[in-house]
Amino acid sequence: MKPQYALVALLLSTCPAHAAPPNIKTKTVAPEHSAALSIILNSFDYKEDFPPPGKSTESGWIYGMALRYTFKGGTDLPLYGRVQFDFSPSETEYGSNETDAFGRSTDFTETTQNWFSRFECDAGYVFHNVGNSSVDLIPYTGYGYRFWRRDLSGHNDLMGYMEDYSWSYLPIGVKGDMKIGRNWLVGLDVAMHIMVSGSIYIRLEQYNNPTLTLGNLPGWYVAAPVGYRTASGWGAGLTFWYEYSAIGKSNESPHVILGRQEAWIYEPASRTHQFGFMFTGLYSF
Repeated sequence: MKPQYALVALLLSTCPAHAAPPNIKTKTVAPEHSAALSIILNSFDYKEDFPPPGKSTESGWIYGMALRYTFKGGTDLPLYGRVQFDFSPSETEYGSNETDAFGRSTDFTETTQNWFSRFECDAGYVFHNVGNSSVDLIPYTGYGYRFWRRDLSGHNDLMGYMEDYSWSYLPIGVKGDMKIGRNWLVGLDVAMHIMVSGSIYIRLEQYNNPTLTLGNLPGWYVAAPVGYRTASGWGAGLTFWYEYSAIGKSNESPHVILGRQEAWIYEPASRTHQFGFMFTGLYSF
């Protein structure tokens, strides 16, 4: 072969190597499932909007348990899903007042038996390693349902009664996770809760046990979790959280005749502040 032909053949054989750059492997993130069991301890501060000197409050520390399943998709399917349920069978201190025959108002407190429960399911999208950092951002929305059974004991001439509050809400939030090293994870979860379909059942025989429609008001939820996970998938965490919720004034119950007077009841507007801690054990797979 002539030397010039050999040189051309060598150049042609090297062209594909220069024309097609080598494949650049991007870092992939694997999907993750996790199941968690938590113990909840939080402060409960509830207050109804009564014209003075009337009042109705509930306060105290309540405890409970929570179950949660979470799916966090990887690079190929960056979807997010979460299902959680919690319940708290706890007592609180009920504060109110009563008026005697001379028109004098006296404050008193009693113990209320309660059952609090909540169910929520969420779906969202995972933005992995935002800005080439170790932070993942997850906007999400979903559906939630809350229930509160409030069993008030009687006091002197005031008859005890039971109330069942229930309402749905639509969470709209964003969750951030940041990895620290190989095992630590910190986060922030902020959501607005849009209340819908609120109702209250009041067990009072003289008012025919009415079910009333509650006014829908928005609420807020903020949580800051800190967690540690081992290479085998087991982990533990502590979450600090705060929630504000509110209920608008209900409609009036059907009117009844008590003695010689027309009477009815309604649920006044109220607000609730809760803050507390959640101690979690989990397994990731």
